[in-house]
Amino acid sequence: MVAAGRGEHLGQFTADGSRQGAAASDQVEGKPAESGKDRLQQISKGELYDRATAQKVPGRSKMNREQLIDALAKAS
Repeated sequence: MVAAGRGEHLGQFTADGSRQGAAASDQVEGKPAESGKDRLQQISKGELYDRATAQKVPGRSKMNREQLIDALAKAS
């Protein structure tokens, strides 16, 4: 695990894949922020499944990675 340096903040991910507590510098000026679905694309299937479990997504045990992403994006 890498520690945050001065002026940096390591945010926590919420169940929908968005970050809480991220530094304002995380968003590049002039560029739109990533959507929740874009963020979910960067997460492993195991983590997606854990988030689907936390949100009680029905049918999650039979879903592939893309289906989990779609279900989590809709649930948020």
